[in-house]
Amino acid sequence: RQSLTDGKNPFINILRDLPDAVILADDAGAVFYANPNAETLFGTIGDVRDILPPASALHNAGKFRKHLENLEKYKRRDSFETQILNKNGDVIE
Repeated sequence: RQSLTDGKNPFINILRDLPDAVILADDAGAVFYANPNAETLFGTIGDVRDILPPASALHNAGKFRKHLENLEKYKRRDSFETQILNKNGDVIE
């Protein structure tokens, strides 16, 4: 994580300064970067499922991996709901 936050990565510098919340996660759902606006909105995030409502189709790790596999294989994103939870557990649509 240090290499992403030490100010030497121009891509991360851009993401850091965006007005939107940006989260980067690996294919298992583990978050390895959240910009300051994401941390303000969601708090500390260890896994993308931390901010998904329990009923989310992507809350299951297997479904999340399948979604990413389809993205890589077919170069398209599966359609899914956009509800997420803020740091208070309230649903944001």
